Amino acid sequence: AASHAQIESLLGAPFDPAERLAVMDAARIDVQVVSPMPVHHDWAEPDLARRYADTVIDGIAEHC
Repeated sequence: AASHAQIESLLGAPFDPAERLAVMDAARIDVQVVSPMPVHHDWAEPDLARRYADTVIDGIAEHC
């Protein structure tokens, strides 16, 4: 399990693309898979769930 210090040292990296790339370069990692956290939207009507998923996917694509 990751220690609290390890988590603190990486806190900004997952959210800032330039910082994440620097961390990846230092670790000699060339590729990373980016995806949303699994969140179930069984409460949403199909149209709303689809629009929500499309918005999340578009946001990930823009981030990348």
